[in-house]
Amino acid sequence: MPACVSPRAIARAALSAAIALTGSILTACADQAPSAPTDGTSVDGVIAASALPIVSNLAATTGKTYQVAPGGLLAGTKLYTDQSYVLQTVVPSVLTGATFVRTASSDKAASPGSTTFLSFDVDRNVTVYVAHDRQYPVPTWMSGWTATGLTLVSSEVAGKQLWLYSKAFAKGHITLGSNVTAGTAGSMYVVVVTQLIGAAPPPASSSDSTKPTVAITAPANAATVTGTVSVTANATDSKGMSSVQFQVDGQSLGSAVTKTPYAASWDSRTAANGTHTLAAVARDAAGNTNTASVQVKVLNVVVTGTHKGWYVSPSGSSSGNGSSTSPWDLQTALNQPSSVHAGDTIWMRAGTYKGTFTSYLTGSPGNPIVLRQYPGERATIDAEQMAFTIQGSDAVYWGFEMTDLNTSRYSSITGPWPSDQNRHQIDIDVYGPRTKFINLIIHDLGNGMGVWNQATDVEVNGCLVYNNGWDGPDRGHGHAIYTQNSTGTKKFIDNILLTSFDHGLQAYGSDAASVVNMVFDGNAAYANGGLDIGGAWNMLVGGSAPTQNITFTNNYAFHPNTVTSAVVGYYGTNNSNLTMTGNYIYPALLLENWSPPVTFANNVIGGMGTILNVYQKSGVSWSGFNFSNNTYMSSEANNPPFAITSGGNQTNYPWTGWRSTTGLDASSSYTKGTPTGTKVIVRPNQYEKGRANIYVVNFNHAGSVTADLSAVLTPGQKFELHNAFNYFAAPVVSGTYNGGAITIPISPQVPVAAIGGSPATPPPSDIFSVWIVIPTS
Repeated sequence: MPACVSPRAIARAALSAAIALTGSILTACADQAPSAPTDGTSVDGVIAASALPIVSNLAATTGKTYQVAPGGLLAGTKLYTDQSYVLQTVVPSVLTGATFVRTASSDKAASPGSTTFLSFDVDRNVTVYVAHDRQYPVPTWMSGWTATGLTLVSSEVAGKQLWLYSKAFAKGHITLGSNVTAGTAGSMYVVVVTQLIGAAPPPASSSDSTKPTVAITAPANAATVTGTVSVTANATDSKGMSSVQFQVDGQSLGSAVTKTPYAASWDSRTAANGTHTLAAVARDAAGNTNTASVQVKVLNVVVTGTHKGWYVSPSGSSSGNGSSTSPWDLQTALNQPSSVHAGDTIWMRAGTYKGTFTSYLTGSPGNPIVLRQYPGERATIDAEQMAFTIQGSDAVYWGFEMTDLNTSRYSSITGPWPSDQNRHQIDIDVYGPRTKFINLIIHDLGNGMGVWNQATDVEVNGCLVYNNGWDGPDRGHGHAIYTQNSTGTKKFIDNILLTSFDHGLQAYGSDAASVVNMVFDGNAAYANGGLDIGGAWNMLVGGSAPTQNITFTNNYAFHPNTVTSAVVGYYGTNNSNLTMTGNYIYPALLLENWSPPVTFANNVIGGMGTILNVYQKSGVSWSGFNFSNNTYMSSEANNPPFAITSGGNQTNYPWTGWRSTTGLDASSSYTKGTPTGTKVIVRPNQYEKGRANIYVVNFNHAGSVTADLSAVLTPGQKFELHNAFNYFAAPVVSGTYNGGAITIPISPQVPVAAIGGSPATPPPSDIFSVWIVIPTS
């Protein structure tokens, strides 16, 4: 041990061992640090817990993760939330164990010159220390701060020093500026906070006493809501916004949102049916707050454990009375006998229902009729080369299987196409307004689902759709979901779309059909289109008619072969109003012909060559496009990673050229090389407690991952974990949930073979897998 190490360092042997693991050398001793006033009492040289200020409501304008480090500032402390650099020296005594704020290293060059970059609250009068990279000028907002003569040493590079500057603040709200004044970089600063001893400084003077403006934009006041609800708000302030905190009945809904779009997701099933208050509390950079609120009515479909309702069975008949002992046949029930009313449930008992079916079930708005598979049983509709047509309105179709068990899937179409269209006709054709399709298993049809223009305000949620389509002489045909919309809003949420012969999702508008007012959230698509490189995509939204008012969030589109995985916009010339956030796209994304407003934020795009191609609409500048906080990764194997197509000509750009040409993505990051990282996403089902989708992004090729199911299952509850690529196989994991995380084994995915022959199957890959948690008790 170096001779200069102090006795208290010896007393903290565990910390010394941690430092040794970093391979660092102790370059200074706390006993040798320059003298400074002691802030608070200490025990063995470490600030006592009672003297530690509480820092809360941390918010950076970039939205990156900032956190208060457990244990305070000690040698070996990790400095940043997004890097592994540690503090290499023994801490000066004035700061040993002090409250320490980890910042994001990637924010080192963000928002040059900002004076309202980072904000937080403190519970007492404090001294704030900012440890700034000595190699770069101190930002102008720190004029008036005191140079303490103290330093911290980072492991980022040998001898990297962060100089400590201090300033006293009164209890309350504190705002700090950005790391740099000009566009230089350097290491990002970190923040230390100690209790102030002595006279309190006056509160920071501010001429800004004006509250921000705030309004909730969705849902509307007095709206009826079900399932997961997107809560959004607009908030502005002439001198800068800090955050918006959403609330439900006065309780915080997640963390404060620090950047636009201001939005949060609320699972309304956690609230009782009835009226509830949603609020948005806006805080500006000066700490002024203002609140907007709306009242909404929660009305979720609830099925009790008594299973009251009507019954159908494969052996039922038109002469039955719909009871459990005298069930109807399926078509009789779908004709809605006079005894079936809005709010009723029709239970499908186990077995196979063969034939052609049309549903005329009609409930009332907010009080649907439910057709649902009986709990614990498997009910299968075998379409026998015909369609299941949804007429009527205000009905819910829940949990059953829809397929065609005929093994005569055509490998080619005989005669002049499309004279033989048997496969094309086998799908769920939806024309009924205000219908919902929940947790269905749809496979081996023509198009899995056709959700057409007449079907206004339809929701498709939690469905597994795979192996749909057929081979033609020219290419693969048939999609998992084919949809259009012109009025009302269609929602596609948490659906899994796998291995269709053509596109997974095709929201396509021809000259006579529109794609407007549509929400795509939390869907996963993999290997749709087989090996039809460049001709079939996992997700397509757009067409020749205008594509407008599209929300495309938290979707996951992966393909090991195709050049483009997702297309949003296509070739329409009047596309406008796109929100595209939180998506993972691999290996490439095409955005085409959009006019503002366009928000493209917090997306991850990774691939091998050109990963993002933006078709710039003629006459439209980049003003009004908000590209921020995205993560891009490309090996650049074929072309530079970014492209702009204008007037039919494509020009490729490197990362710096893309940003300088467009002025976009100032807060985003780019990494050259093979995409890396492993991420596990758990999406609790919106309608069945204990059920969830799990998406695993596995660029690191991990052999197993863990998934925290504490928001899904209750300890003691029995469950099964199914691989969505082979759903009806034995569960991969099953048993009793003991709390916390479960382990999921990961191996290259081999999708289940299609009935009658598969599309060209992509090679097995472990970069993306999809799992479904099913409660069994």
